Amino acid sequence: PNSRFFEAVFMMRKAILILMARLPAPKAVRELRLSAIGCFFMALQLYYAPFDTRQFKILDRLEWASLQVFLLLTFAQLFHERDSPAMIQVFLWTLATCAATWYVLLLAWALTRGMVNQ
Repeated sequence: PNSRFFEAVFMMRKAILILMARLPAPKAVRELRLSAIGCFFMALQLYYAPFDTRQFKILDRLEWASLQVFLLLTFAQLFHERDSPAMIQVFLWTLATCAATWYVLLLAWALTRGMVNQ
């Protein structure tokens, strides 16, 4: 894929996230800003899929999984700050935990698969 510019996108994402997290605002507003940024960069990742197709597109899958975890965590924190019903909070935190577990399992699979193939 012709996505050589994506390294700059990753650096820009890091800078924007740090800046938005540090701007003064109530916690709910901060979480909403971070969620919006997460959605934007998730859409970029989905549209461009900047990594090559080796190892069953593992790098794209890892990036997608990490963005899912980030987004679900910001949503869970946002609903926690807004004092949502307990059932919704439990659902979102469970979903975020499952997504984080999936990311770790995918990462372990990628690492062990790489070692086995060498």
